[in-house]
Amino acid sequence: MVVRIDFHLHTIADKHKDTEFTYSESWLKKYIQKCHMDAIAITNHNLFDKDQFENITATENLPGNLEIYPGMELSLLTGHVLVVYDKQEKYIRELDEASEQISQKNLGESQGISVNDFKNIFPSWQKAILVFDLNKSKRMPIPEELYSGFNLAGVSNQQQFQAQLNKNDLLPALFSDAHVSDDEPDHRRNNIEFLMTKGTFLDEESAEWPKIIRALKNRDKISSNPDLLNSVIELGNNGKPVRVSTGLNLIVGRRGSGKTHFIKQIKNELGNNELVNYESDIFYQEQFNVQENRKSYLESQQNQQSEKVFQEWSNKYTTEWEVIVSEVIHGNEVEKVDEWLSKLKDYASKKNNKSAASKIALLSDQPFHVTDNEILQKQLNQLRTMIQTDELWKVLDSDTKKTFERAYNTLRSHLGMKQQEMIVKQYVNDLVSDVQSMISQYTGSPKLPTINLTSVYDQKLLFEKTDMFMKSILKEDILDTKKVSTYNIVVKKRPFLNATELKEKIGTSSAVKERLFADYKNGHFVTFLKTLGNAPEYKKEYKDEILSRLILQLEVRLETQEGIVASGGQEVAFALMLGLENAKRYDIALIDEPEGSLDNYFIKTQLVPKLRELSKYTTTFVITHNSTLGTLLKPNYLVVTKLNKNNGFDILSGKFDDKKIVNISTQQSFLYNEDFIDAMEAGLDTYHEKGEIYDSLEN
Repeated sequence: MVVRIDFHLHTIADKHKDTEFTYSESWLKKYIQKCHMDAIAITNHNLFDKDQFENITATENLPGNLEIYPGMELSLLTGHVLVVYDKQEKYIRELDEASEQISQKNLGESQGISVNDFKNIFPSWQKAILVFDLNKSKRMPIPEELYSGFNLAGVSNQQQFQAQLNKNDLLPALFSDAHVSDDEPDHRRNNIEFLMTKGTFLDEESAEWPKIIRALKNRDKISSNPDLLNSVIELGNNGKPVRVSTGLNLIVGRRGSGKTHFIKQIKNELGNNELVNYESDIFYQEQFNVQENRKSYLESQQNQQSEKVFQEWSNKYTTEWEVIVSEVIHGNEVEKVDEWLSKLKDYASKKNNKSAASKIALLSDQPFHVTDNEILQKQLNQLRTMIQTDELWKVLDSDTKKTFERAYNTLRSHLGMKQQEMIVKQYVNDLVSDVQSMISQYTGSPKLPTINLTSVYDQKLLFEKTDMFMKSILKEDILDTKKVSTYNIVVKKRPFLNATELKEKIGTSSAVKERLFADYKNGHFVTFLKTLGNAPEYKKEYKDEILSRLILQLEVRLETQEGIVASGGQEVAFALMLGLENAKRYDIALIDEPEGSLDNYFIKTQLVPKLRELSKYTTTFVITHNSTLGTLLKPNYLVVTKLNKNNGFDILSGKFDDKKIVNISTQQSFLYNEDFIDAMEAGLDTYHEKGEIYDSLEN
């Protein structure tokens, strides 16, 4: 025997998040009868109304064998959790008292309550069923303090139920989250036709509490459908659910027979919608009837790939970029030399004065060289960030972490001593400078102009190294090759070939860009960088943080396995294959007529295997009119759509291997051979005619 439960029904509107609605006993009766419910739970948000619950359980209008359990949808700080109890008086009383405490303390109205509050308010929580909201839109981490409870993963559609069931994780629970009302404006919360596919099925003889607990602990005793089949899901279809596979589904039918309508139905029920808690990630590959559509998609994918690769390459030289920006582009030690030489000449002429004051040695003293430790300080900060990154040490072992910690402590100690030395030198420099100024003021003797020749030398050396660095990184080189199917996406860097390329990168007038490119082309990279970073003409486009993007050109090209640049037709095929590869990350893949512009050999050798591979990762639906694709795909389920006499759509589905499909509206079963041949070959006559032609060619 199979029983069906729905442990998430609202009978009172939440004033903080719902539009107002009125509880309807007639709606509840209709829902229970149409969906064949054996057990329900009343779970209002942060509220339990004892009087209303007892009135509902006492009514004679509901089926006599229906089990009604008390509960609450509770806001914890980390997310929502359903708390459902057995219908014993002590638990009803506990829920009533908990509701009162939540109301008095205003708990849950904003961020929710803490785990400690929860355990205090619900002292019998370990006797309850706790259903944690694991939907992607607000996935909730289960607090460690609640691990010992009877925990389930709350989901909102059958596809997510099956995905959760296949994990080595919490068992899933599929509930409706319905509003028991006739006047609820949101049809997804009270439309019984839509809610037909909600609910959890248990392989048990009754819906009594002990049997429910027993079933919900056993992966083999729970399902999202009455036949307890865990490789299929049912999609709502005006109260007559369509059964499909969680693997590969083929959708066929004539033009205008309702295939697109069925695809929209899938998107509506399983896809993103702000009106429901659950969000599936749906990959929808529309028809590529125009080659430009595919080329546009390919370009976007290539740009994403090149951006990722370039960022990884640029990050390898983070320190170099920082030094170039601070010391080359914005540094000015070398420029100070001319000013110093002018002052030195003036000092020399005045030094000829033979007065005693002019011979004061202190006036000739040079200041100490004060070293800037900014770069080492940045490295120290980066080390600290790495050590404090918990995710990193989940991958690396503790010995490696200790090595980083020793390096951090050594560098910090070194910097500490350097900092003290710098403070002392700077203090002495300031003191000597003040005394020199006083002596010069009172004696008229000239003060020796100062310049830090060490800094000037360091910067000149840095300029030479910068030219060498720029020359090395501007060499043409392949940064990455990504293999997808029988193609490669190749990302290459190279220097600018002409002034026009440079202008397109930074945007400037023709005259200026010619001078700028001349420095770039002739290897005068320091001059180029200083002009780029300081000239008013470039201020709009130049930013320190994007320097690496302004000095070279990226090329992305598609190549065959033989290293030949792909043709337009090959680009079209590759764009589709790349899309199917990306679709593996999604919950559902809807592929609408992928065969456009593809030859049958490619369909057989590349597309069919790729679609089968995709279905191992995600629930996949394929629409096609191509006989090669349709016949070789060998899906798990076949869906046939037809236009009926009332200008509506009939949907038939069944296991492909059984060679039978069921009309969802009439529940009649048919062999699908004629329907399949009609869709693939334009009817039996065409099929036989083509066969005769092939026979004649063979003979």
